[in-house]
Amino acid sequence: MTAEQSPKASLWRIDLTGFVVCLGATFVAYSVGLSPLIQQRSALDAQRATLTEKHQTCSDLSKSLNILKQDVIGLRQNLEKMKVTLEPTGRLNHRMAALTDILGDCDMKIDTMNTGSINPGPYCSFVSVDIVGQSDYLHCIRAFHQLHQRLPDVALVGFRLQGAPEAPNATGQCALNLFWYAAPRPAQGSAN
Repeated sequence: MTAEQSPKASLWRIDLTGFVVCLGATFVAYSVGLSPLIQQRSALDAQRATLTEKHQTCSDLSKSLNILKQDVIGLRQNLEKMKVTLEPTGRLNHRMAALTDILGDCDMKIDTMNTGSINPGPYCSFVSVDIVGQSDYLHCIRAFHQLHQRLPDVALVGFRLQGAPEAPNATGQCALNLFWYAAPRPAQGSAN
């Protein structure tokens, strides 16, 4: 019986040795050939995902840029429509008369109106105007709106409205601080 088992045992050892050799060869082939290919494929997939993400970001930024360009075009068109022609400072009396008319139209009684000196600048000159008068809150707001609509070269830089709590229906005292933006003065020695 040992003689008959011996050839089977020897075949089993040969089969086992062959299996181990095949397993080793498969491991070596995987380690040397297939594993680097799988790693390269994974790296390539990651790069493709990154590239797709970058393309999407680029597309989004391109759309945003186009929207911003359209906004700039619209703003430039609005700016051209709203262009304000500044008057020379020699027309100061005309500007004060226009201010008086607007405030009078808004039922604001003017007590005093004082102008400051003309402050020249490279793009415009400005003159401060201080007005003290009598009005209520509603008429002051209406006056601010009318000033903005009718005299776009005049800016309201401050105001104070003071009322009497014991007489809520009485008009209060109001003080306005304005800047009139005028055309810049020509440089000394330049031809008019």
